[in-house]
Amino acid sequence: MRTLFCGEDPSLFGVGHGGGLGERLAKGALFGVRTDPDHRGRLSGRSWSLHLVDRLGYLAVAMLSIYLLASYLWPTPGTSSTGDGAVTEVVPARLPNGTTDSRVVEGVRSSVSASSAPVREVRDAPAVARLSPDALLAQLRQWRRSSFDPDPARVDALLQRLVLQGDSALAAIAAYLRSGEDLDLNAVPAGRVRHYTSLRLALFSVLEQIGGDRAEAIWFETLRRTQSAREIEVLGQLLERRAPGVYRQDLVDVASRQLQQLDRSLAEREDLAPLFRVLLQYGDASLVRELERLPEMALGRYAALTLARLPDDAGIEALSYRLAQDAPQSNPGARFALELLAQSADSPAAQAALLENARQQRIPDFLWPELGLMLAGTYRFELTDPRTTSRMAPVEVSTAGGRSIHSVNKFISFGPGGEQVLFGVRYTRPDLSAGQLAARLELIDRLLAEAQSPTAQHALEQAFAEVWSAYDKEAGW
Repeated sequence: MRTLFCGEDPSLFGVGHGGGLGERLAKGALFGVRTDPDHRGRLSGRSWSLHLVDRLGYLAVAMLSIYLLASYLWPTPGTSSTGDGAVTEVVPARLPNGTTDSRVVEGVRSSVSASSAPVREVRDAPAVARLSPDALLAQLRQWRRSSFDPDPARVDALLQRLVLQGDSALAAIAAYLRSGEDLDLNAVPAGRVRHYTSLRLALFSVLEQIGGDRAEAIWFETLRRTQSAREIEVLGQLLERRAPGVYRQDLVDVASRQLQQLDRSLAEREDLAPLFRVLLQYGDASLVRELERLPEMALGRYAALTLARLPDDAGIEALSYRLAQDAPQSNPGARFALELLAQSADSPAAQAALLENARQQRIPDFLWPELGLMLAGTYRFELTDPRTTSRMAPVEVSTAGGRSIHSVNKFISFGPGGEQVLFGVRYTRPDLSAGQLAARLELIDRLLAEAQSPTAQHALEQAFAEVWSAYDKEAGW
């Protein structure tokens, strides 16, 4: 008689196939278990303990199989693939001296902190650590085409590996930037690849983390070659941080040259506001004539706002002249010039122009409510959204005394050269210093004496009350 352990089907053990494993199991030979023919195959004597050991062995094998299956379906830390849509936090491998580069750890952690997806910490794959700078860039080039659902964390891991390679990565980065290639990262959810919109902008940041004169030279070389308004602005910020004041004239020259070579295709392809932010941040009175010559239909609003914000009120006279040429009632360009003069009412030239137009009753009634807000310092136009918080953000908008922003309106005007985007910023209280508040009270009082329209009187009285309330609080009366 052949007796099987646990009552298993003989076919599972090969019983009936000679002296194989099933035959030996049936005879108890494999584990040394004896069968007793007088007890119908039941185990006898000390074989009960051996039978228990055998059962525990089967249980251990089953548990090990379940563990291996679970590890395959739900990867544990140590893998680079999540499969569940979670953001992967890559912790760089240790450097040869046994330490970890804190810049890389901080950079990688910041890339996932802004995401609402679950975070899983994994180790950087050794294969990535061994890649050369050229191979890393090759993988970045192929990122969007490499898989159906590419992992943005891998892009950040490759960028941070470039940082770890230091000066040895500079030649490959410079060659990529010279090629004019780029990778659009806009398709990545916000915050998943450290806020960068393109691979080139991300490589600019890699150069900053590597640091040194060679990285600075690559920035400057790229500044002279690029045709991108956004890249010119970002490179200006990086160069100014690296060497304050050294590249200011170069930045103005590059931005001016781009505007002089402007054609319709360029304006339609890319927003040119970054070029005007560069001129505003680094330019001076020498830009007035150049800005006046720009086509009004294509770039008039950008040019006018830049004129209004030039240092030492250098562009106010040009705005006053523009206002004198046409009536605000019918000409949008003259109307926008009038609004900017009200926004710049600290300038004596702007005050004179406002008083003259009020005296001649050239200001239309529909414009007075907005002019009242601007005179009160609670509303103004900007070239950028002051709520932008990205590390590569445009020029920040400062507020006197930390006034809070109530709302921001986005205005888009379309013309032959493309669109112009401005931001109307509304503040909860006047964005003016104590000295500015006193000067505004005097100006509004003089305008009340000149304006005759009930609409104008009402708007000016509201502006006066707003400024007086803020002035009263500033003075502590």
